[in-house]
Amino acid sequence: MRRRNPSCRLGGRAWLATACAFVLAGCVHEIKPEHAPPRTKVAYKASVDPQATHYEEKDDESTTIPQPGDNPPPVYPPSMIALHLPLVMVKAKLIFGAQGTVEEVRIVPADPASPRPVEFDEAVRDAVRGWFYTPLTFTRWEEVKDAEGNIVDSRPASIEKKPFSLDFDFRFELRDGKPVVGAMTRHN
Repeated sequence: MRRRNPSCRLGGRAWLATACAFVLAGCVHEIKPEHAPPRTKVAYKASVDPQATHYEEKDDESTTIPQPGDNPPPVYPPSMIALHLPLVMVKAKLIFGAQGTVEEVRIVPADPASPRPVEFDEAVRDAVRGWFYTPLTFTRWEEVKDAEGNIVDSRPASIEKKPFSLDFDFRFELRDGKPVVGAMTRHN
């Protein structure tokens, strides 16, 4: 008879896809500058790369899924507003360390057929550099037996925090002359 927190238990191998479904599915933020530049809105979405290696939860484990902290979105680069560019997409893989902080940002290069100004890549890097998620935690459980050998409870035998990554799609666009930035995690 193991006691587990049902909110922390995931079914087998699907934990990462489930985690990403809860992670920033289309957050939108509006930024109101004090002067000249128009208002900007920013949204982003995390996604899962189906080719990526995933952790597998064992039968005697439970997983605590990483949850985002107060992660401010990128800002539409002010120098780009006057250019009235069409939609600009920036795809990035964020590598989080075991403590939930961003350790690496991998920007996917722009398609040569539709290059983008580097200011958008830098806006993403600047925004995500300070992002934080609660750690991805695996807890291994062990049974507690009474004097007769009956299982009476369970307790954590070990708790391990592990690094993880999330893929994000950042959208920068102008609507009615106003910059709008959105980001989404990719769910595949």
